[in-house]
Amino acid sequence: MKHRLCCLIMLGICLLPSLVQAKPSAVVTYQSGTDLQRDLKTLAHERISHWLDEHPLDLDTTPQFQADEYFITVTPRDFKGDGDHEWLFTIRPIDAQRHVFGVENADNYLVAERDGKGGYRLIRTPLPWFSEGFGRGYLENGLAQSLIFQDINADSVPEWVVAVGGVGGGYMNFGWLYVLTWRKGEIINLATYGYDSNSLDYASPAGGGASVFPFGVYVEFLKSLTNNATDIVVHHEMYDTWDCRWLETRIFSWNSTIYALSNRTIVYDDSRSCAWRNAEASAWKGDYKASIAYYQHGFHLPTTSWAYSMDATDELQQYMQIRLLLALSLNGQTQQWAELLQILKTEKPTSELMRQFIQALVPISTASPYALCLAAYNVINWYWPTDPVIDEDYSYGRLPTQIVIGMTLDNYGPPISFQGLPDPKRAGCDISVPLQRFF
Repeated sequence: MKHRLCCLIMLGICLLPSLVQAKPSAVVTYQSGTDLQRDLKTLAHERISHWLDEHPLDLDTTPQFQADEYFITVTPRDFKGDGDHEWLFTIRPIDAQRHVFGVENADNYLVAERDGKGGYRLIRTPLPWFSEGFGRGYLENGLAQSLIFQDINADSVPEWVVAVGGVGGGYMNFGWLYVLTWRKGEIINLATYGYDSNSLDYASPAGGGASVFPFGVYVEFLKSLTNNATDIVVHHEMYDTWDCRWLETRIFSWNSTIYALSNRTIVYDDSRSCAWRNAEASAWKGDYKASIAYYQHGFHLPTTSWAYSMDATDELQQYMQIRLLLALSLNGQTQQWAELLQILKTEKPTSELMRQFIQALVPISTASPYALCLAAYNVINWYWPTDPVIDEDYSYGRLPTQIVIGMTLDNYGPPISFQGLPDPKRAGCDISVPLQRFF
């Protein structure tokens, strides 16, 4: 599969004017064996804290300063929501030169508050600490983008929502949202990410340099319909190997503890590609009535360009007639099955594979689900690649067609070249599961 995604990398240098400079501070040392990936944030926190102790500043009159190897931009922000302000430190190493999609991936953050002794206390955030020198798959080599700073959960304390992304692995681009807020002298995260439904994360295929938001993802903040808070709405434009396109929308609402998933909707395009995608999925689940409706609806929609059919739209249409024939048999609609069978008898095969299908199915005189599906399975199984992984030349074994039968990959799944083909039973009615009632 050839992805039509391209990645643009822009290189540039940011110069900070009017820097307050001073002599280097004392070196902060660490115990041997400390994991640098975990301690990057600790290192910066201690070095900058030490520098501030040695070089007192008035942060209200110092928009930027240099502490050892760090450039620091100071932004007043009322993290506590008490009408006074703390200070957000945007930190960038002096030698950081890289920019990706216009976002400096070397930016990091600390928060400062007055310590009551004429100095400042530095507070770490749950955000990752980004640094050059790590591979693309490391979170430390990612990106961060501030999205909003306001009270969104109606507790009178502002939340700071930050998007973290640009992290890749296995040709995927991953991203998360952090919902940060002040709590008992610390900055905590009101979002979760991991492997549960409440995870405020997302992913799409990518290659090369990756942006902070994966392909097709965008975020909105909308007034909640259930409480006085603001919902976080994550939209993800999807597409698949059928060229079906749809929009997944996940709404995360404040539940007095975290931002949790409150609603998820999927709206498919009313296209031939989506109709046939849903027809196949319904057939694999054994819902043949729904499958038939989707197949028939697809035939009444305009022909669309199937992304991976290599212009084999006629072949795809004939293949869908064959799939409809099987669904009619599985659903016991023998009259409609017989009518469609007569049509297939008179049609010219659009490819060698379609000829094999028609030749295998037409001689079966009864609408026997088992006999028809077994015949379809044998055709696909004979053509199936001996190597389950598709090579980079996109060769499908002995399949004399550009149609990748039985495969549905969404844009949040692995690329075809790393996925491999599914079991041929799916292209032959899934004999072992949906047809067990016929044995």
